[in-house]
Amino acid sequence: MLRKTLLILSLACLGFAVFAYLQFNEKQQLSAQLDLQVDFRSQLLEQVELNTQQRLAFERQIAILEESLATSNNQITGLTQSLQAAQAAANPDLEAIREDIRLQVEDELQSPQARVRRLARTLTP
Repeated sequence: MLRKTLLILSLACLGFAVFAYLQFNEKQQLSAQLDLQVDFRSQLLEQVELNTQQRLAFERQIAILEESLATSNNQITGLTQSLQAAQAAANPDLEAIREDIRLQVEDELQSPQARVRRLARTLTP
């Protein structure tokens, strides 16, 4: 009976030792996973900070570009108006000029009597 008790105690101690070893192993694995998690969390926070700084820099660049675009649009509008004014001043009424030239040529080619009749037509209402 002493042998049985000793055998049972030995098996119980062996079982406890195996259980303790498994728990120690699991604790080591969990500790390693926790260390990895802390490292990943630290890297993630650094990346978040970097991304935030980049986003703010991009937003500043966008604001500068939008201001530049607005200024360019204003300049284009001003130049377009100036160009339209210049074109209006530079392009006289060509039809009126042609008509005047045609009348002058006709006057020079017509006889003096035809000139008088034409002059009379223009003066008569």
